[in-house]
Amino acid sequence: MFKVNHYPEITPVLSEAPIFWGVPQIMERLVFGFDSPIIMEILKSGKWKGTVEELIDLVVRNQLITPRLLPIREAIDWVHTVIHTTIRGTKFANWPHWCGGPIEIAVITSDRPFRWVRHKRMDAAIITSEELRS
Repeated sequence: MFKVNHYPEITPVLSEAPIFWGVPQIMERLVFGFDSPIIMEILKSGKWKGTVEELIDLVVRNQLITPRLLPIREAIDWVHTVIHTTIRGTKFANWPHWCGGPIEIAVITSDRPFRWVRHKRMDAAIITSEELRS
């Protein structure tokens, strides 16, 4: 499995490793304690005298643990938490609001085909707040 990251390179990824697309900075900051742009800014500042590897080693010492293998229900809960955290994080960040709205989650397992775990209504995008109150 491969992913294309924000840099012009393709890197192999373990199939069980979480991959953050869209707004990766929020989850990178939460899980790892930093994001790639922050590391680049520190390096470009000229104030860091060590190597890139030394900086990353220093920063990741206190990172949260990223779950690798979870039972399916826990994995679904973790995915929902990551998406919800990203939506809330962008709401209060100094960035444009890139994501939001109802969360949809589907799952495919070795014993069952594609199925929705959480699926929005077809008219979810056009329902107004007044319609929700009625």
